[in-house]
Amino acid sequence: LDALAAAIAWSMFFAYRKLFIETALYGKMNVVLDKNFYLGLIYVPLFWVFLYFLAGNYKDVWRKSRLKEFSKTFSIAIFGVILLFFALLLDDAVVNYQVYYTTTFVLFILHFSLTVTERLIFASYIIKKLRKKILGFNTLVIGNNEKTFALVKELNEKTNAQGFLIKG
Repeated sequence: LDALAAAIAWSMFFAYRKLFIETALYGKMNVVLDKNFYLGLIYVPLFWVFLYFLAGNYKDVWRKSRLKEFSKTFSIAIFGVILLFFALLLDDAVVNYQVYYTTTFVLFILHFSLTVTERLIFASYIIKKLRKKILGFNTLVIGNNEKTFALVKELNEKTNAQGFLIKG
């Protein structure tokens, strides 16, 4: 889903640049899907997936928090957009330097909004499954007193789990 969101955001950003930035610069609208569009459609999503992988977003995908997803996606999106700006956008022909701010902001808004939306939907899906006890986590309880056994018994009753209680 991250790659799909990145591809959609990049396509929308490409159209934005052609329709607004280049029209203001050259005076005519010319939306042509050239080789740069297709290269970006391949490499930009790969860049984002790699960046999210490095940040640890694909590690333990079942333990998601919506607030954590939002804040982590926000910070990674800022970092990634700055990298893309210096790698791909800095050499664009522009009317004035303020266009750089606008294009960077538009890329950030497009990418962040699409990515955070799909991530929040996924996190909500996981949380719903956890609350309905369709998903769960293995838990190891160590101890040999009555409090330990009472805790295991309570966990088994509350979760309808088929845990094992071994007395030694």
